[in-house]
Amino acid sequence: MAAAQNGWSLVAEHRERPVRMRRFIPWHWAQQSPNTPFESAVLPNEAFTFQVAIIAGDEPLTDVRVAFDGFPDGWADAFTCFNCEGVDEKGQDFQKEISVPAGSIQPLWMGIRIPEDARPGAVEGSVTVASANRGEQSVRVALEVRQGSAAHGGADEPD
Repeated sequence: MAAAQNGWSLVAEHRERPVRMRRFIPWHWAQQSPNTPFESAVLPNEAFTFQVAIIAGDEPLTDVRVAFDGFPDGWADAFTCFNCEGVDEKGQDFQKEISVPAGSIQPLWMGIRIPEDARPGAVEGSVTVASANRGEQSVRVALEVRQGSAAHGGADEPD
């Protein structure tokens, strides 16, 4: 982690590879270059999810916040970090404070409902993760909107 910016780093991961290890990085992360953008294909109306994992390094990260920047109008507001906020079983909105202990990995699950009127083509932006005590970092996200539409938001087609 000595080469990582501010002693910590981010790695984006596809939903097909859930981040489970909290103290060791997967081999394929060690093989990729720093700041590798996240790329995926999506369909209009798809409920799309992916992960951004925080690798804390030698010091903890406190008061972690997530922002979505550079996406087209309407897209950034449609993103959410499920770890940070949501709706509880009573229908009440909630927010959670996130801290990441030193030497650990914290996966953050991101989600977006791709707009129904999204045109085929490239859509890019960034997921920015900020910590009160260790600065901020970003991961580029490049989504290729394909022709068609995801029936039922893609819930019946997990591929």
